[in-house]
Amino acid sequence: MLVFVNEVQITVTEKFTVTQMAQKIKPSADIFILNGYPTDGKAILKNNDRLVLIQRKEIPPLSELEILMAARHSPGIHRRLKNAVDPPPMAP
Repeated sequence: MLVFVNEVQITVTEKFTVTQMAQKIKPSADIFILNGYPTDGKAILKNNDRLVLIQRKEIPPLSELEILMAARHSPGIHRRLKNAVDPPPMAP
C-alpha cells in the first residue's frame, strides 16, 4: 500500500503503525500529523494516508517548511489558501 510521509511516497505493508514509520524515517520525531490531524503513534496507516513527522525545537530545512505548514490544515486547504487571489484593498 502507498502512503505519503512528509510528502514522499512510500510503499508499506498492511498494519504498519505511525510509530513504526517514524522509527524508519525520522526516529527523532515526537509530533505526528496524520491526514491533517494530530495522532498518537498507535494509529495504523491506510492506503493514501498522509503522515507528517515533526521534531519539536528543530528548525526544518526550507524544502520541508511548506510540508509542515500544509500539515497545519486538513489536506488540500493549504494548497487552496496558497493559490487564493489576494483580496481587494480596503477603501480609505
